[in-house]
Formats: sequence, structure tokens, C-alpha cells
Amino acid sequence: MDGSRRLLILNPNSSGDITARLLARARRMAPDWVKLEAATATEGPDYIRDAEGLALAEASVLRIADRLAGAPPDAVLLACFGDPGAEAARERLGRPVIGMAAASCAAAAAGGRPFSLVTGGRAWGPILEDFVEKSGLGRLLVSVETMEMTGDALAADPSAALEALGAAADKGAGKGAEAVVIGGAGLAGLASAMPPRSNIEILDSLDCALSAAFAALEVGPSQA
Repeated sequence: MDGSRRLLILNPNSSGDITARLLARARRMAPDWVKLEAATATEGPDYIRDAEGLALAEASVLRIADRLAGAPPDAVLLACFGDPGAEAARERLGRPVIGMAAASCAAAAAGGRPFSLVTGGRAWGPILEDFVEKSGLGRLLVSVETMEMTGDALAADPSAALEALGAAADKGAGKGAEAVVIGGAGLAGLASAMPPRSNIEILDSLDCALSAAFAALEVGPSQA
């Protein structure tokens, strides 16, 4: 491909450590024609744990979008599993804005597969059920499996997180899921460290969003 394309990793959590981890994983996956940039919310929660935090994060995302509007990147990856402000940011920037939840649900449901979502924090259960229903994929959602520990707490103890995530993934499979998404900015990269399952595909929400973002950059903003 001639020329580079700019992809902004926008972290709605106000945690620079999470942004650094997201950017490091993106660098391992990005084609050489993608120029990666990153931005972190300066207001709102350090990690989004509930609906209130999600609303605060949406306001932060839109403030950042307004600042970017004069010279927007070619695409934005919104690095939160609830995709706060994705639609409004897309309208303001006139560019593809790829949310981790939308991208990973689409990948999990490809071909009409039943799927489950796994994430940290009990408050995310109804939030994600509502998100998937509004996306039009509700008929394929088998379950949302949540854990008591939030995503940032799970990320702080990867060995314990892998055991908990594996148990949750198996629970989704037991209910009929053929694909399971490990969702959340704090959990990025953990799906690839989980032992493979013969009966289900394990998907990482960040990896799904990155793949969707690279595809959008290939076709260009007008087609995407």
C-alpha cells in the first residue's frame, strides 16, 4: 500500500498504563503501513467499572473527538468494551471509529455462531446484554459471563486471571456458545495466553478491533 495510514488507539480509561499495554500489542499486530498513535482520557475513571463510569468515559471521548476534528486520524480504535461515544465520535470525525465490543461481537457471531462474552465486573452483565441486543445480534448471544473482580484487578494478577477466564469461557461453552470473547481493555492479550479449547474459539476483543481497524484503513474512510 502506498503511504501510511494513521490509527489512533483511544483509551477512554484514564490510565496511561493500560494505554501503553494496548499500544504495545497493537504494534505487534500492525502492518508496516499503519502509523499508530495513542490518546488517553484525562478525565473520568481510571478504569470503567459500571454504567456511571461508562457515561463519564463517553463525555471524555467526545471531548477528544472535538479536539481531533481539525486533523483527524484515518481511523480510531475505541479501547473500551462498552464502545462509549463511538457513534457520535464517528459523526464528528467523519472517519471509521471501531469499538472493541462491536468488532468482537461481529467476529464472534460470524456465520451465525452462538457466542458468549466474558469480562470482569458484575455491573457489566446488563450493560453488555443491552449493547448486544441493540446491535442486532441478541438472538446469537448465549450469555454474558462476568466475574467479581474488575478487568484492571484481573490484569494485575494474570495467572489467577487466566484460571478465572478459562472457567468463565467453559461456562459459556456449556450453554452452547461456539465462540467466546474475552472483553475489556485491561484483559487485552490474555485470550492468547489461555489454553486452547477444542469446542470453542476464544477471541480477544482488542485483537478483533485491531483487525477491523486495519481492514477499514485498507479500504479508506469513504468506503469504511
